Amino acid sequence: MFPYPFGFLKSGVAEDPAFIIKVKTDNAGTSNNDQFTIPTSGGGYNYDIDWGDSSTDTGQTGNITHTYPADYEYIIKITGTFPGIRFDNGGDKLKLLEIQNWGNHVYTVLESAFYGCTNMDITATDEADFSSIIDWGEGFRNCTSLTTTGLSANWVSSNCTKLDITFYNCTSLVTLDASNWDTSNCTTFYLAFYNCVDLAGAFNVSSWDTGKVTTFNQTFLNCKDITSISVDNWDVSSCDNFAKMFKNCISLTTIPVDNWDTSSGTNFLDMFRDCDNLTTLDLEDWDMSSATTIQAMFYTDTNLTTIGDVDGWDTSSMITMQYAFAQCGKLVINVSSWDTSSNANLNETFNSLSGTGSITGYQNWNVSSVTTFKRIFKACDSSNVATFPSTWDMRVATTLYEMIRDWDVITGSIDCSNMQWDSSLTNMQKWCYSNPGLTDITFGSNNDFSGVTTMQEMFGACTNLTDVTWDAGLDLSALTIAT
Repeated sequence: MFPYPFGFLKSGVAEDPAFIIKVKTDNAGTSNNDQFTIPTSGGGYNYDIDWGDSSTDTGQTGNITHTYPADYEYIIKITGTFPGIRFDNGGDKLKLLEIQNWGNHVYTVLESAFYGCTNMDITATDEADFSSIIDWGEGFRNCTSLTTTGLSANWVSSNCTKLDITFYNCTSLVTLDASNWDTSNCTTFYLAFYNCVDLAGAFNVSSWDTGKVTTFNQTFLNCKDITSISVDNWDVSSCDNFAKMFKNCISLTTIPVDNWDTSSGTNFLDMFRDCDNLTTLDLEDWDMSSATTIQAMFYTDTNLTTIGDVDGWDTSSMITMQYAFAQCGKLVINVSSWDTSSNANLNETFNSLSGTGSITGYQNWNVSSVTTFKRIFKACDSSNVATFPSTWDMRVATTLYEMIRDWDVITGSIDCSNMQWDSSLTNMQKWCYSNPGLTDITFGSNNDFSGVTTMQEMFGACTNLTDVTWDAGLDLSALTIAT
């Protein structure tokens, strides 16, 4: 069928008072192929509509569905009092193609407004009045066709308290001007820019006031094309959760966070993980006294050479460091003064360190609360992790699975008699697997095997091992697997 004359497809101009959108009626939606529904939220509406087919409606106070003479693309103009639109991942979300003009409306509804509008882009050349918006949550979530936000420098005002999931998964978004956003009353930035993989170049957020923010959990996760981010002046003193904040930001070579007050931070899970091109960080002055986890904090940062002198970190509250430095083969740090007495999990902490770096001081750690040492030194070069921790007290440990597998520091004779483990230990599977440089090993009375149920391939592929010395009181009564 043929559309109405092309005149109604004309875009609005910047001074136009109308909210102008372009829709395609035969895209999937809850209305029919020749219809479009305007979704509203709450009260305060009194608006008029030009449907773009020579028909109008006036004095509308809520949702309205219009039937067109043909299924095609139409331009809709909304004037009057219109606090906002809200698709919330439903309705006719796929029928919205463009926002061509914001108009003179004072918007108060943005939460989930365009969530799920995967065909929508913004071509408006005027600036929206979002000064009354309190909650930006999911405002543009999954708008995967959105390439730019237009004049957005002043979108966020002091009335805003939440920016959670705002541009979540906007995978085509290339430019976003957030330079003048007033974030002084924002408390959460959870997933705000998650997976904005095309958001490119320098991201200017230097003027943001973040003093009330309590979570930056996954804020910039997977923003692969951002080359620099101006966060050096941010006040993060109220933030407790930094988990995955910069994870997979693969184009960043450094992140200016040396002045951050992290004294409230407890969760640093994956914070800088997979930042492949990150070369330097200065975290020397960070207050880590409240931190309970740095699990995978630097995991696979293969080009990271320094994080500063962090030997002075107060790690007394730390519960887990699993994967913390795994695959950081160029990193040089000393951790001899770290208090690990509360730590329960050292799984894979130094796994696969191979390169020009060096981690020292771990042999001095108090590991008396650690229950699992799975793959902690697996596949490490002796140049990166050079000292066998021959005096560690591991009496609460339950598993040493692949603990020293493929560690090329294991050569010649190894004496474990001053290490301590007791009947809590059940799993020594592949404990020393594939260390062909090992020739003989000694165990003593401190090495209690009475609870061990599996020694499967414990010395597998130790091709030059000729002598194993056991304590005379060796108890293997619990052993069920010794393949």
